Amino acid sequence: MKFKNLLSLSVMLSCGLVTQAQQVFQEPFDAEQTKAASDVAFYEFINQEEGDDWKISDGGFKGKALFLNNDAGTPNDNATWRRAVKFRNLPLQEGKSYRLTYYLKGSVSSAKARVSLMQGVENADIPVGSQADITNIGSEFTKYSHVYYFKSKAEQDAEYDKQCASKEAYNAANKDKYFASFNIYNPGEFFLDEVTLEEAAIAGASYKGDV
Repeated sequence: MKFKNLLSLSVMLSCGLVTQAQQVFQEPFDAEQTKAASDVAFYEFINQEEGDDWKISDGGFKGKALFLNNDAGTPNDNATWRRAVKFRNLPLQEGKSYRLTYYLKGSVSSAKARVSLMQGVENADIPVGSQADITNIGSEFTKYSHVYYFKSKAEQDAEYDKQCASKEAYNAANKDKYFASFNIYNPGEFFLDEVTLEEAAIAGASYKGDV
């Protein structure tokens, strides 16, 4: 069996943890979105800057892609909350790891991005597992793969209460909301394509790239 993204092949073989991955969602951006706001992986654009133009366009890794034209005259201050594509209503479960894969390219080699699984809502959210920071986005499509571990619902909720209780958007119901966030926050032109979230074969592990 060939494994493209390896954390530790010996661990997987010795522990017998290789299982059939369960897909949570896949978004190829082949056409305009038809999902309802309550559907799994309904996506929306958050914290765009004036002059930004985001749309489905030709030029993807496979056919069409999401084209993000981030206006050149807007801030380049590396504020990681800017310019997000957020996939809502994800049915994440404790004790599982999730692999998020996608293809990305851009026109500015120094551009950066932050890719996260999150709990909560706007202005009252925290990461699930570690956040992945992308630097030097290339001019050719690169496949990225990150794994996020959802260790414990009780621990996650306790941390959410700690960090978000003083925030205006906080309420108990928001602790059951999860989403994936792609913050491609620098000026420039970017293509995002073939976004897939699936359960990872190894629970309790996380990593931030292909090895």
